[in-house]
Amino acid sequence: MKSTASIFTPLMILSAVVMLVAGCSHDNSLEPTSASPVTQSFVVDPLEATDPGIFVETYDSRHNEGGWSFHTTHKPVIEEEGGNPGGYLHDESVITFAPSPSTAPGIESIFTGNYRERKVTSLGIDLRCLDYEYDITNRYLALMLMNDNGTPLDEMDDWGAYIIGSTKLPSKYVAWLSSTTTNEPGWVNYDFEIQSQSGSLPDGWVYFRNGSGAAVTPGGSWKQLMDNVSYVRFFYGDPELYYILQSFDLGLDNPRITWEE
Repeated sequence: MKSTASIFTPLMILSAVVMLVAGCSHDNSLEPTSASPVTQSFVVDPLEATDPGIFVETYDSRHNEGGWSFHTTHKPVIEEEGGNPGGYLHDESVITFAPSPSTAPGIESIFTGNYRERKVTSLGIDLRCLDYEYDITNRYLALMLMNDNGTPLDEMDDWGAYIIGSTKLPSKYVAWLSSTTTNEPGWVNYDFEIQSQSGSLPDGWVYFRNGSGAAVTPGGSWKQLMDNVSYVRFFYGDPELYYILQSFDLGLDNPRITWEE
């Protein structure tokens, strides 16, 4: 008769192998990239792209380069369909005076950094208004380039410059109206020229300082701003005006940046 030890030894070995395989399978599993879509930073080196080049965050891969959001405590989600085209960033509960799609404070990405060195030439975004309480279609979209003054968690000392574009905000009532024939219904394209090589504030731009609005001496020059853009912000209207507090249901897609050789 076999001993108890000799009977259980093979079973123990087999159990150990099963546990080891199961453990390895669990440890090597990959978390889905959509687990935290609005805080991820998928940094792209512009030097690895073609010169001149362009980077577009399409949200089709469920990344969110730069951590874009509508700058509220409510977090947006990446939708797989309904964008311009494909995936897009959606926030159904934006409660604010004026929505401001922005890159996340303190996150370095292809949208931030030294614009002068990289010879950045433009920034753009596609926007859609699914719903709002009060009409906003008399407003124009503005672009703000901001420097956080070395304190990314304190916006009150931030400074930069803004320019108001020539295209009005999209209307929820004319979802079929598009700015180009290639757009999906309801989406409007916005693109702004960036004169990153200019030695002075370009025409149309206005210096801005958080907490005090427009400023002649906001904390630095245009050259200093181009050397260090901490975050990008689009603003639904004039940054120096006040608007009615209301609730929005909004989408953004294809935030983009271009540069030369």
